[in-house]
Amino acid sequence: TTDNVAKIYSGTIWDQLSNKFTATGGTVTTHGAYKAHTFTSSGTFIPDSAGLVDILIVAGGGGYAGDGGGGGGAGGMIVSTGLSVLPQNYTITIGNGGASCAANDCTAASGSNSTALGLTAIGGGGGSRTTPGSGGSGQGQGRSTSNPPGSGTVGQGNAGGLKGDNNASGGGGGAGAVGGNGSGDISGAGGAGLQNSYRTGSNEWYSVGGRGGIHTSGTIIANTTGYGGPGSGGGSGSTAVDNDGGDAGENGIVVIRYLA
Repeated sequence: TTDNVAKIYSGTIWDQLSNKFTATGGTVTTHGAYKAHTFTSSGTFIPDSAGLVDILIVAGGGGYAGDGGGGGGAGGMIVSTGLSVLPQNYTITIGNGGASCAANDCTAASGSNSTALGLTAIGGGGGSRTTPGSGGSGQGQGRSTSNPPGSGTVGQGNAGGLKGDNNASGGGGGAGAVGGNGSGDISGAGGAGLQNSYRTGSNEWYSVGGRGGIHTSGTIIANTTGYGGPGSGGGSGSTAVDNDGGDAGENGIVVIRYLA
């Protein structure tokens, strides 16, 4: 009688039986049978009753380090369906992309974590020419290192690619694939991201790895699958086409959807 909807008591909570489940928070859109709440900055998700939701969580992508540094690792990506929520406030935290750097042997920042509904996507690995970083996805191997590429987080992303024989570094890992390997003076492509339709009802790319860099001259090859999007890692190079999210890591995103 208080909420004016039909409910049944499960033994611990009252579950709503009608199709009037709704919530506030983020940017709200409706597509097909679903209502979606998109968070591109931190905020609060507030359901009006108990219900089930699907969620996409993407962390910030890692930055690229200059002078032949490996491509930045993509932010970790989590997709979960049928999560139970209660009528309470849920804090949504959006991870920022990691800043890149241009100096020799500098250390780029890793992306920040994104959190929502008790789940945490790990920020993408940033690193340097010599010390690749790990994270949601790992940064590519820099041209001047014997250290392995950065590793990814199981279920969220992949490792970075290997450096080439000469001046080229490996590409950063993506949510869908390991970063590409460098070959001689040809840098590695960023690892492919993954597609998801929760935000608009149509598939969009998320968490693409950053392309690798080169030391002086050479070729920086384009990513073959997916272009940019939230959570993409940073890449760099004077001859590069900006197709993987830019020089710095891209910020994360959270999308929560439910039947409208």
